[in-house]
Amino acid sequence: MQGTDAGRKAKIREVRDCWGCTACMKVCPVSAIGYFLGADLGGSGSTMTIERQGHYYHWHIRKPDQHDVTITIDRENANQY
Repeated sequence: MQGTDAGRKAKIREVRDCWGCTACMKVCPVSAIGYFLGADLGGSGSTMTIERQGHYYHWHIRKPDQHDVTITIDRENANQY
């Protein structure tokens, strides 16, 4: 990790420094970041991307057999239990 900027946000320049929080995916304006879901995470080699649409996140998961799954989350109510 390179450090933090004035806004106290981590700057990660190397993949090896990633800790898997997916925060970068949520702020990428063009959905260019894919997160590999290895077997240790139960993903068996799937890749996850995110698309923002209004106050919704659409988590797109592409499984190794090319089957796609989308999970839609309402960002405004995501942490209510």
